[in-house]
Amino acid sequence: MKGVVYQGIFNINTDKVKNQYSYEISFLSIRTMSNEIVGKTGGEKMIAEISVIPIGAGIDLAKHVAKVLKVIDESGLDYKLNAMGTVVEGDSDSVFDLVKKCHNAMLETSQRVYTTIKIDERRDTTGKMLDHKVQAVEQAAGRSLKK
Repeated sequence: MKGVVYQGIFNINTDKVKNQYSYEISFLSIRTMSNEIVGKTGGEKMIAEISVIPIGAGIDLAKHVAKVLKVIDESGLDYKLNAMGTVVEGDSDSVFDLVKKCHNAMLETSQRVYTTIKIDERRDTTGKMLDHKVQAVEQAAGRSLKK
């Protein structure tokens, strides 16, 4: 399968009185690029790079990143921190739940939060995608690359 397209709903709920924000991601179906429905979400293998940034928190964000990393670490999902975000691996429900928890954890100490997510989901492998993608590129390059 070359790619999938998600069809779903993204809801943002705001309670200005309580200063609380929440969101819900509800995917209705997954379609291949040729528009064939292949199933519903809830268990597919995926990796996602998450970056959660507090806006207006100054230049040094290490303590804020550490707070989010604690949430990620407690999730039990495999992850790798890099200079621009954190890549997590798990089933789709667990990954989406974790994104919400990370975003909300940052909202506890920041008035504004900017979260980006990049997702790669595969159904044709059961191996660890977190390491496999790098290994595949190294194999194609014929050498070990900087990590």
